[in-house]
Amino acid sequence: MHDKPADPDESALSEQYRMIFDGVLDGIVIIDAATGRIEDANPAARRMLGYGLDERIEATVYDHVPAEDLDHDPVRIDRVVDAGRYSHERRLRRKDGSVLLAELRSHVLAGGRIVTVARDLTERIEREAALRRSEDQYRRMIERSPDAIFVHAGGVYVYVNPAATRLVGATSEAEIVGQSALSIGLLQESLQDLPMTTRKFAQIDGTVIDIELTAFPIEWQGQAAVQVIVREITDRVRHEQALRSSEERYRGLVEDASEAIFRLGPDGQILSANPASTRMTGWSEEELLAMDFRTIVHPDDLARGQETVRATLAGTRGKAVFRLFRKDGSIAYVDTTTVPERQNGQVAAVFGIGRDISATRAANDRL
Repeated sequence: MHDKPADPDESALSEQYRMIFDGVLDGIVIIDAATGRIEDANPAARRMLGYGLDERIEATVYDHVPAEDLDHDPVRIDRVVDAGRYSHERRLRRKDGSVLLAELRSHVLAGGRIVTVARDLTERIEREAALRRSEDQYRRMIERSPDAIFVHAGGVYVYVNPAATRLVGATSEAEIVGQSALSIGLLQESLQDLPMTTRKFAQIDGTVIDIELTAFPIEWQGQAAVQVIVREITDRVRHEQALRSSEERYRGLVEDASEAIFRLGPDGQILSANPASTRMTGWSEEELLAMDFRTIVHPDDLARGQETVRATLAGTRGKAVFRLFRKDGSIAYVDTTTVPERQNGQVAAVFGIGRDISATRAANDRL
């Protein structure tokens, strides 16, 4: 009797099956439905359960379930046989005793066998845990943020942090969550991607404050949303207004002063000069700003002038009389007081006030 030759098509199918069986990333095991014995396992399943690629597997599926799980979650091969297909998640025990969580999809084959496809959920669990940690960190960050943070989705505010509650003047977030942007009065236009802008905002009690805000699209719990970040800048605005008022008053005093008021840089360059300086010297403001103070100081007074500037830059108040050359070549006697001008705690320039005493000097010379 001769053996029946192998069907070429059947051999090809068997080879294709083995290529798929060995090549897929999910673990695949073939189980004897009567005994639970593992008859075959692909390389992915062997790595998952801790076996070598050529190692013989003598275990049953029961051996790969943690003993502590069997009481509350027993292995039910009969459930697979009865249903024909069955999917669930359960913990599996590796050969070395370590445990992993896997997703199992089983179905019955002919000949009393079961094929189970197992997917290791460790990476997914780690990613989900990392995502939860990230979300927790983000939530703690925005909960503690000094800036007010609003999230708007589906036409209403769905989240506000404590700073937002304080900014609005509410007693709790419940007064804001569920309200529309227009009802709160935070934004007059529809919420969208909004660059940093400043505006006035009326709190619940009617107090008007200055704010700067920006808005940008985000995803919130699976739906499109807009996050709005708001910072109160009332104190800053008041400070800037006071500073501008002070600068305007200072500018007015300097422009209207009868004394020459000037500033010198560390190199002696004239940085600023008021109208009285131009009247005293005959040089225009543009001409003075192009000069070094040494250009107009009388040579006999130059050493004293340079020492005064040096001492002032070192932080000392200076006072001296200098002779200056006017544009027409005449000489003006100027009684000068200098003080250091500081920026960020450092002396950056010399601030000076000069009074023309030429007439007084001439009168004294005539006596």
